Order: sequence, then structure tokens, then C-alpha cells
Amino acid sequence: MSMKTLLGLDSFNISDEEIMRRIQAAYKQEKSEVTFSSGNKKIRINLTKLSPDGLMKGYLNYYSS
Repeated sequence: MSMKTLLGLDSFNISDEEIMRRIQAAYKQEKSEVTFSSGNKKIRINLTKLSPDGLMKGYLNYYSS
């Protein structure tokens, strides 16, 4: 299943890579949502406070010892 299908962006002229770039940029800017628009249609995606980079990174040394 593609990212476009998962997020309901099938009718938008955007690639999966661009979707992920925009979501990643929003996380780095600590935004709470990303909005995609095409013509009259808008889709807003709410972001969680959890970073997609990995939840366990901070505990790497704790669990490896």
C-alpha cells in the first residue's frame, strides 16, 4: 500500500517521497499538522508528538548493556 493511498491523497499530484519530506520537515519544525491541498480539496494530517525516527533511540545504551 502506498503512502498516498494510506493518507487518502490518491487524487493529489504528489509522490510518496514528497509526502515523507513534508512530514519530516514538519516534525523538525515541531509543527502539529501538515496540510496537503490540490485545487479545492484539502487534507490535513495531524502529527503526534512522537518522532518517527525511533522511540527507543534514547534507551539504546540502557538495553544493550
